[in-house]
Amino acid sequence: MHTRCFQRTAVLMMWAVVCIPVQVLAANAEGEAKKSGGYMEVFIKAALQQVAKQVAGGSVHYLRLKSCQDPVYRQGVIRRVVDVVGPKLHTKDPDALALTVERNTVEALQCSAFSAAELRAPAAPPSEPLRPPSPPAPPSASAPSAPPAARAMAPTDWIDAALNGALSGDLEAAERAVLRLEALPKPVRPVDRAWSRALNDQGLSRFRANRLDEATELFRQAADADGGNEEAVNNFGYALLMRGQLAEGAQKLVTTLTLAPRRASAWINLGYFFGQTGQEDGAVAANILSYRYSRAPNVALASLVRSAQDPGLTPASRNASRRAVERITGRPLEAGR
Repeated sequence: MHTRCFQRTAVLMMWAVVCIPVQVLAANAEGEAKKSGGYMEVFIKAALQQVAKQVAGGSVHYLRLKSCQDPVYRQGVIRRVVDVVGPKLHTKDPDALALTVERNTVEALQCSAFSAAELRAPAAPPSEPLRPPSPPAPPSASAPSAPPAARAMAPTDWIDAALNGALSGDLEAAERAVLRLEALPKPVRPVDRAWSRALNDQGLSRFRANRLDEATELFRQAADADGGNEEAVNNFGYALLMRGQLAEGAQKLVTTLTLAPRRASAWINLGYFFGQTGQEDGAVAANILSYRYSRAPNVALASLVRSAQDPGLTPASRNASRRAVERITGRPLEAGR
């Protein structure tokens, strides 16, 4: 909910012209699927093709190999397939759908078709050519943490990996990190989520009326009522940033990205945090990811152009917006544009 925030995070992104859009593929296949009884199989195949184009440059073989090597990666792929297939099947039982999609996806991946030599190939770790400082994690009373090689990757590690990928131009590495975030366990959500949504709506109303303290409290209550409400958690984090509580706000944004790593507004809010704290590289990376996952990329790009010229922002924020625009467009941003 940034003042320059973008529309909600895209579940699907624009593909290359040579790629067949999954909507067209699925629509053409629907008639055949109904005739043959292979309704689920056809849509699973279409969804896997789309995910492969997104994370592996169109290589279904790569997607299958990685999924067979790495159960966590496979769960991320399955979660993406559920996102694609679920709305087309109009099910009233999402848990049953998830189980069905998982079974069919595992069968479609056909891990047994790979040779032992292929499956022994090492899984690629997250690319870290550069490492923007991550938002501060909640303090721990435990002993000093083990080095990264000796401990499991935490959500902040995968957020760093996504930022590093964006900063270095390796968007495939960023996408792998996002898949890892999507595969992380999510909080149990209440059956009745209406109260959390209502509190969040009230908070938005107060925020638009410049009643920041009231808005922040309402967002906090909404997030407490439903820890899986990524919109409320994101809004709570941004409101904290606006109050100058940068560390607390950043922690809420990390939580938001753990819940919904494709939420564009969470990335742009994280970019605002980096800009406010003088971490320009981190802001550049977050801005690029906010554009990548925006449902309206033209609007997102225009917002970054305005931010690059906004005197109310810090120099780091303005420079980060300019650099992000130049990275996205491939040309210098003209002054006064």
